[in-house]
Amino acid sequence: AFLAQKERMQKELSALEESARELDARMKGKHPTPEEMTALRRLLDSIYEARARVNEIASLSSQSEKYEILKPDFAGALPTKEEFSAMLSANLELQNIAHREQGLQTPTESTASRHFARQTPPTEGEIKGILDALAAEEAARAAQKEKKGSGKTTSVVCLVLAVLAAVVGFFAPILFALAAVFSIISLCLFLQKKKPEEVSTAFAAEIAARDMLSRYGVSAEGNLRDRLTELSLLSRQWRESESAEQKRIKSLQALRSKKQQLLRELQEQFRAWDILLPPKNDYRDDIEALRRDVARIARAVAEKEQRDRRREAALAEQKRLQAEFTPFLRHFDPEAKLKPAECLDRVQEWETEYRRLSRRIPELRAE
Repeated sequence: AFLAQKERMQKELSALEESARELDARMKGKHPTPEEMTALRRLLDSIYEARARVNEIASLSSQSEKYEILKPDFAGALPTKEEFSAMLSANLELQNIAHREQGLQTPTESTASRHFARQTPPTEGEIKGILDALAAEEAARAAQKEKKGSGKTTSVVCLVLAVLAAVVGFFAPILFALAAVFSIISLCLFLQKKKPEEVSTAFAAEIAARDMLSRYGVSAEGNLRDRLTELSLLSRQWRESESAEQKRIKSLQALRSKKQQLLRELQEQFRAWDILLPPKNDYRDDIEALRRDVARIARAVAEKEQRDRRREAALAEQKRLQAEFTPFLRHFDPEAKLKPAECLDRVQEWETEYRRLSRRIPELRAE
């Protein structure tokens, strides 16, 4: 019975020794202590933590995506503070021009402009010519009146002389003939008429004055000279209003030309960042929107740079830890068939079994 028991124990011992040799061969003669295995597990945990940090940093892609979306709009060059200041100044000038343009768009309408809406008023020379003709006519009338008065006086004198001659003719009959002559002369002077050309000349200036006043819608009642002076004043006001209107049109054209230039400059500045905007009087909201986009891009750039630095630091730490763990893997898993944790568990199992066999074999030999 003892011999049989010894034989069984001998076979068990041989099997245990064979298993111990196989384990030693697998571990290539290297047997980590429990402290070394604990340190290796801590190192592997640190590697996993570093890898998790790298993945976490890489997963924070919202700002990165925003940066990648907005970056092409600016062709790699963001607007500077000076460019924003210039754009705001140009926009303020554009608003001022639009305000002034609105004030100049409505023409000023005066009494003279309404009066001469359908025809050009007479010139100062035309009005002055008629005023001079009226003055000449008045002078001619005065002279004619004076002449007429002198003719009547002569007629009366001749009549008186004729009466005297007739009275005296009672004493000297020859004077009856003289009285007859004076009577005929007085009658001729009394019955003398104006010539047709004198009458037409006397009224030509007045007719022309009334015609001009009627043609331009000015009442001919009262003194014609006063009415013509009123027409001259309206004509002068009309020419002044026309001059002001021409100045208004020129100013409006200059403002619109400046406005178009500012619009082109602002649109070109926005187009430089691939932003197309229609012509309008105020780009302040668009400038503020652009400023917000630029600030968002700047924040995204700063966050991306900071994230890249953190990721590089985490990658460097991960590589350093992996470099410490690599010799263990190369020794126990040269063909890289196992994951690091699996390899570590496998080596732990081998070492535990090897230590158990190392204790059991001497005990079995003693038994």
